[in-house]
Amino acid sequence: MRLDNATPKGVSRKRMDRDTANARAMELAASDPDFVRNPSVRKWAQEIGCSTGLVTNLPFWIRTMELTGRGRKDKAKTSAVQSFSKEMESTAVADTELQRLVDEQHSDYEPSPLDENPSVKSVKVRKRL
Repeated sequence: MRLDNATPKGVSRKRMDRDTANARAMELAASDPDFVRNPSVRKWAQEIGCSTGLVTNLPFWIRTMELTGRGRKDKAKTSAVQSFSKEMESTAVADTELQRLVDEQHSDYEPSPLDENPSVKSVKVRKRL
């Protein structure tokens, strides 16, 4: 499926820079109010003639998202690991079963045979005959 303005295969097209795309978006907004009322990244990219990644970096797009309430509201990105560790720190309950499992894991530790300087003596395994 090809769009009408798609470039034929094997033909390179000149990339649009951010300032040009932003100016084009402003022109389209001045001529067509619906362009701003129902913003969609794909629609804007098709109308402007640029990529969707460029649209999301346009100052006009960012301001439109702020005014319509659809943009990022300065939410900090947190990883699941950080939130999990904070949750574990906030619970001050000492879990004996968890501690037993951690101790068991440490006692089963075997260093890699590829390590040059193992910190723990290697486990000796005798051959069975």
